[in-house]
Amino acid sequence: MINQGDIIHVEGAPVPIFVASTGIFNKAEMVVGCPVMKSGEASALHYRLVHSKAEGVVYCEQLKYFDLSKRRYSIMADTNVRDSMEIVDIIQGIFEYSVGQQ
Repeated sequence: MINQGDIIHVEGAPVPIFVASTGIFNKAEMVVGCPVMKSGEASALHYRLVHSKAEGVVYCEQLKYFDLSKRRYSIMADTNVRDSMEIVDIIQGIFEYSVGQQ
């Protein structure tokens, strides 16, 4: 079972993927995730893993859908709940409705 916050290796993906989608979505062998780069600068949309054993920078604006029923995958690590919450908050911020802001 893949959980939100897991870091997985997906066949064909050049870097590990942080799983942003929740378990109920993931049960269908689908995940939405973001690439975890070895290096990069932390910024408003790039989160450096701080509290987890995994290392790297999650590029939150590069969300991608993966159909795991068609690709091999393996779970590499999981992230600390604090890191997961920060990342999901950043992703949610991308889609928040804002009246009158451009």
